[in-house]
Amino acid sequence: MRPSTRLWAGLSLLLALIGIATALLVQHGAPNREGPQALSVLPDHGLALSVDDAIWLLAPDGSLRTRRTTTELALPGLPANLALAPDGRLGISVRGEAAVFWLDPLRGERVGRTALQWPVGQRDALKHPHTLAIGPHGQIAVATAGHHRVMLFAPDGHFLGITPPGTYAYTNGLWWTATSLWTTDTNRFALVELNPQTLAVRQRIALDTPSDAARYLSWATGHPAQLTGLIASEGDRVPSPRSGPPLATVFRMANGMRLGRPVDVWPDGHTRDYPLPRLIEGSDMAWIGGTLLVVDGHERRLRRFSQAREPLPDWGDAQVQRLLKSSLQHQHRMAQLYQGGLLTGVLGLLVGLLLWRRAQHVDSRGSHRVPPSTAGVSPAELAMLGTPALPPRELLRAACKHLGPWLYLVAWLLLTPLSRAWHATFLQTWPMPSRAMGMALTLLGALALLTWLLRRHRQAAQAPQHEALFNAAAVQLLQQTPAWATFREPGERLRETFTLASLGALRWVILTDRRLLVLRVGLRQQVLESSWSRHDIVKVSLPKAQRLGWLTRLLRWPVPGGWVRIRLRDGQVLEGALRSAVTAQRVAMLLDLPLRARGRSATPPTARR
Repeated sequence: MRPSTRLWAGLSLLLALIGIATALLVQHGAPNREGPQALSVLPDHGLALSVDDAIWLLAPDGSLRTRRTTTELALPGLPANLALAPDGRLGISVRGEAAVFWLDPLRGERVGRTALQWPVGQRDALKHPHTLAIGPHGQIAVATAGHHRVMLFAPDGHFLGITPPGTYAYTNGLWWTATSLWTTDTNRFALVELNPQTLAVRQRIALDTPSDAARYLSWATGHPAQLTGLIASEGDRVPSPRSGPPLATVFRMANGMRLGRPVDVWPDGHTRDYPLPRLIEGSDMAWIGGTLLVVDGHERRLRRFSQAREPLPDWGDAQVQRLLKSSLQHQHRMAQLYQGGLLTGVLGLLVGLLLWRRAQHVDSRGSHRVPPSTAGVSPAELAMLGTPALPPRELLRAACKHLGPWLYLVAWLLLTPLSRAWHATFLQTWPMPSRAMGMALTLLGALALLTWLLRRHRQAAQAPQHEALFNAAAVQLLQQTPAWATFREPGERLRETFTLASLGALRWVILTDRRLLVLRVGLRQQVLESSWSRHDIVKVSLPKAQRLGWLTRLLRWPVPGGWVRIRLRDGQVLEGALRSAVTAQRVAMLLDLPLRARGRSATPPTARR
């Protein structure tokens, strides 16, 4: 072996390690690069916005006052939710933490921490995302999403109460008024008004059914319209009670709770959508004066709408919008780096292993010290085989022609689940019945394609023109390994070679004019397991699938050629599946003819197909 082979193998493996390490590092940092997420309005009508691993404090004119990273604020994780307290402090929640961390928005400094006395029996709720809302007297309400409960804590963190089981099927959004605590029943599409002291249900408002898939309730906030005001969209007035102002603004999401749109909700459950060309990845929203701000986490934008649901220019000055755009570009670069690192790792590992395998194979051949003239099989001996031996280029062409459709199926199965954009913008935007029908049709189509490929594969295994491809592994072992030169006897001649798949093993068999050789193939050598004289064979058959046991039939299913059963004089049975039915019939015929010559009963192989 030339040293360059080992060198290139080592370089390929090193490149694979670098690629995989790069992908892992990017993936490790991905949670810190989620873009804008949580939002809260400050007392001076400025904003607090969590972006990646920092909290931005923005002035009322949209300029950036300051940025504080989670490290500078000594937070144990990324901010999950921001909520303003009556005293002007900004409350910060961190997923998995039973505490509220306080920030002074004027100085940009952390000013304390309130530990929530989480009930012992409700500790599992910390595993779910939770949303904060701070009441007019400093009470802290927590919606626990998949834990299906709302909890109430005193300003000092003392536990005050929890809603009864069954009140919600998921709950995400909540907001305070002077006399009530409003919450969302996410999966039952209702707003629930609670007594702020006892958490008893005062009323439920069922929302109407939307025309698209965005139906589940997420973020929610009270509407700022005056009680005497009239909110009309597109110039038309709606009859009472819809002629009054909306009760709330809710972000309704499609299945998966990632894409959706904001809607205004009236006291009778009627809703009006905000105009959007498509569903967006809304991560939070808040009213600032008479303007609704919606955080678009995917496009890194602060979308604005008027009280009449009219789109307005994005919030933030040129610097803030440039920083958000830079965050989006950084995310795209990281995604490309991750995909490139992963692809480099896979390809480098594959090339490196192939080169290393080639090096080991050359070393293995050198260690046997078999002369080149006897290391394989001569062309004259190869011509005596029943299976035709194709040149490498023709064999590769035949393999690509036969296996091409399988590669397309595998590529589709691998790439479709990874296509986040297709899943987000195509599948999740469908209504539930259409989505279920689309998924069912997709699965039926994949099943039909798989059935066609298996039938095509089985038909090819029966065809003589494909025998060289299906039995290529055995012929290549004969050509490329010293096994025949090592184990042959003087004057012994080849008749056929094939691989035999039996329960728990794949064996290589060489049939000569004298013996039946069964070898176990390893990575570096071939071991002769057993050798029988042709005179030791008393019966050979090709049993039909119906006569095989269920375990044997299951083993035979992916090998569509044929099943060969060879019974020996000492009572042993050698059996297994051959990839090519043509090879199986030839092997049975070659073994059956000497039995007929000796006068022993043997059913013609063609009768057992």
